[in-house]
Amino acid sequence: MVEVAIPYLKKLSSLTQETCFLGVYNHGHVVYLYKSEGTLAIQTNAHLGSRMPAYCTGIGKALLAYQPQEEIDLRLKEPLVKYTENTIIDRVGLYEALADIRLKGYSFDNEENEEGLTCVAKPIFNYTGNVIGAISVAGPTNRMKPKIDQVINELKNVCQVVSRRLGYIE
Repeated sequence: MVEVAIPYLKKLSSLTQETCFLGVYNHGHVVYLYKSEGTLAIQTNAHLGSRMPAYCTGIGKALLAYQPQEEIDLRLKEPLVKYTENTIIDRVGLYEALADIRLKGYSFDNEENEEGLTCVAKPIFNYTGNVIGAISVAGPTNRMKPKIDQVINELKNVCQVVSRRLGYIE
């Protein structure tokens, strides 16, 4: 997946000028596997190999939304830390957010993990139809909000191509 995704992440970071990440799900966390920085890239708490809670990150929520219900229930029973004023720690609110992600096909981190940082993420599917990873675009909220529709469209295109390259058929 990483090998297939790298050229597309580079293209996405170039088009959006923001930082793009590739991550996978691991026991309630997202593990960051690759990062491509755009020309306007900023420093974030996410580093290659680092683990962040899935419930409060863009990639994490995109991954968590497609886990089996038992896994979602297990992770949302754990203590949920409020990292910023916007971190959703209400379990009903998180279940609703995950359902919304499955409907829309993408997730947001609206300053839930870091103040001033907005992230949009979309899952990657493989030939079995399972979610095996996700890609995100992250940047300062004041820059991301005005261009969010363009970023979502570019992200959708990249995730669709990467998923197809991994054998996924819609």
